[in-house]
Amino acid sequence: MSNPPWHILGFGVIGQLLHAGFSRSGQQCLVVSKPNQPLPAHHTVQYQNHTETFDIEVFVPGDRLIERLVVCTKSYDVTQAITAVKQALSPTAQIVIMVNGLVDSHEIAELTTGSVYWALTTEGGYRNEAHHTVHGGSGVTRLGSGSEPDWLREWQEAVPNSHWHTDIDPYRWEKLSVNAVINPLTALHQCRNGELENSELKACTQTSIDEARAVLEALGFTLQAQGFHNTCWEVIRKTGANRSSMLQDITLKRRTEISTILPPLLAVAAKHHVATPQLKNTLTAFQQRFPELC
Repeated sequence: MSNPPWHILGFGVIGQLLHAGFSRSGQQCLVVSKPNQPLPAHHTVQYQNHTETFDIEVFVPGDRLIERLVVCTKSYDVTQAITAVKQALSPTAQIVIMVNGLVDSHEIAELTTGSVYWALTTEGGYRNEAHHTVHGGSGVTRLGSGSEPDWLREWQEAVPNSHWHTDIDPYRWEKLSVNAVINPLTALHQCRNGELENSELKACTQTSIDEARAVLEALGFTLQAQGFHNTCWEVIRKTGANRSSMLQDITLKRRTEISTILPPLLAVAAKHHVATPQLKNTLTAFQQRFPELC
């Protein structure tokens, strides 16, 4: 019996990179389109040394139930997006949520009788056009929680350097903290990730890293806190050519994910009495400059 196909919900940069990975590894992958927003027949991914074009197979409701769903919408859209396809989900659906911001896991669990997993990646890219993605840098992908699912090996074939964790929460907060440092600063300063190492931005970036590290420590995620300085700078360097999703959003005048990234981190900081003046200043500056995109 063949394995059930993957379904991608949210066809932005990460959705297109995932679709390309599944397609390259010979696995069937369908894309769930938005109402009244038809998809083209193909999309293109530009890798470092070559460019590939991939056929897009669109999911048609009613053909069969969805057994495997990867959600890579904007974090503020996750609940609404899953609700929209709820009737098409198998009772035993395996749902992987792969977003930048913090999403309420209890809220998601109420939407399905199947299993919910979380995925985080430092893989990067940006779009030159709606369906032309430039792969901006390789990274690490982490998945969890609980026991390894039967589809893990297939995922790893499509997404190299993917690792399973029985407890994903420390890495969810680590990823949120990395995003809280990089995304708002690159958006405010209109720069690529690697430019945060430039002399005029490096001190501000380092202070943000120090504050986010202190929040991780307060949460009890000691391992992530101890390595956070290296983790954050490594992401900045490995995705140096990448334009962060938040920078892409403000360039296109789209709503950003700032509300699901910095405020949750600052709320935890306040609860644990951790001083975060730089991160607070970044949020204030962002809200003042882009009030309509928050």
